[in-house]
Amino acid sequence: MKATPMSTDRPGAIPKIGEDGRSSDRSVPSPGALHPFATPWPVYLVGSIILLSMLSYWVFPAHLYIYGDTQIYLPMIEQLRDPSVLQRDILATRPHLAFTIYGEVALVLKGFTGLEFREVLTLHQWIFRAIGIFGIYLLARAMKLSLPMALSVAGFLTLGATVVGSGLSTLEFEPFPRSFAFPLILLAMGQIANGRYLAGGIAGAITLLYHPPIGYLFWLVFLVLVGCAWRQPTRKEAILGILPLICAGAVLFVLSRSQVAMSPPEPLFRRLDPLQAQLQSLLAPHNWISTNK
Repeated sequence: MKATPMSTDRPGAIPKIGEDGRSSDRSVPSPGALHPFATPWPVYLVGSIILLSMLSYWVFPAHLYIYGDTQIYLPMIEQLRDPSVLQRDILATRPHLAFTIYGEVALVLKGFTGLEFREVLTLHQWIFRAIGIFGIYLLARAMKLSLPMALSVAGFLTLGATVVGSGLSTLEFEPFPRSFAFPLILLAMGQIANGRYLAGGIAGAITLLYHPPIGYLFWLVFLVLVGCAWRQPTRKEAILGILPLICAGAVLFVLSRSQVAMSPPEPLFRRLDPLQAQLQSLLAPHNWISTNK
């Protein structure tokens, strides 16, 4: 007869529970079997992210529309939709949407759903806030925090903060390209921190499509990390994450060439006339270097 091995655990010890919520001891039922009405963790996670997104959108820090940057971007989108409107608006007739899919996506969603631009952009903003919360959650989980603790970290960071000096906020209040790109960066970092390089690359590529000034910074750091990878398996996995960058660059080039030029191209480097300098110092003081002593 075969002898039954004696358990090394002390009598009355609590069985170990793995990360998936199941006991490592086959003779002990999992918590889901003991509590058939317990909420599975994916439902708990998705529900928590939706709740945090709703609270951040409707309660605090809330949202704005036609307050700051949307006053600039909305006339441009309206001009793309119908070139006959706002023909004397300097913002609409000199758009800077060639290297972003912001306008194209808004136009496609408006045509597909029949909604106004406010509802389309509001839906954008809500979805991307949820994406940012999920990205923070992934970063916290990569630091070995439990699911409740990771969601708590995401909830605290969702409150946002003001960057002293520039006057910017870590959580944008209006639906414009930068407010969509930053949550995607958080998602990309969270995916890469958990070893999912391809998923992180896809999120980084979409960031580049929405707002290149934020996207290229992420890709510079990512390419440095790929070059510094000393383990061959890690390098191969990381190289897969570069493939979405190539696709995003091709899409961005095609969209920029297909957009109708509504005004002569501006030179890259030139001097501002006194009126332009006055407007810059008034509308964008965080970009203006004062010469006053």
